[in-house]
Amino acid sequence: MKTSIIPILALCTLLAACVTPASKDLVYRGEYFDNFEHHIFTPNGTEEDWCVDTYSLRKGTLPVMDEGAQAVSAQVVFRGKIGPEDDDGGRGLCYRVLAVTEILEVTNVRSHALPAAP
Repeated sequence: MKTSIIPILALCTLLAACVTPASKDLVYRGEYFDNFEHHIFTPNGTEEDWCVDTYSLRKGTLPVMDEGAQAVSAQVVFRGKIGPEDDDGGRGLCYRVLAVTEILEVTNVRSHALPAAP
């Protein structure tokens, strides 16, 4: 009995189409700050504040605050997509909005107690 190569090639083509390609999202390194109200990322080498789309963070975990702390910061490496400049992220608070697709590294985690209001 002869086996036709056409069904095998068709099956291989179908399986190849189902494979997820490698992420083309860019990698960003910088300082992450979180105080429950603001989720800010400052890329290394800039003074820009980018709002972090916290919905996208469900795919990974970030540092949590120590008991009694009111804020946390850390050095992070994110893979993600940024929105356009002046995206009105955080109602004008941020220069851009970063949608995180993967958290690659978290180091130098620090908890902060914010100064009391006068």
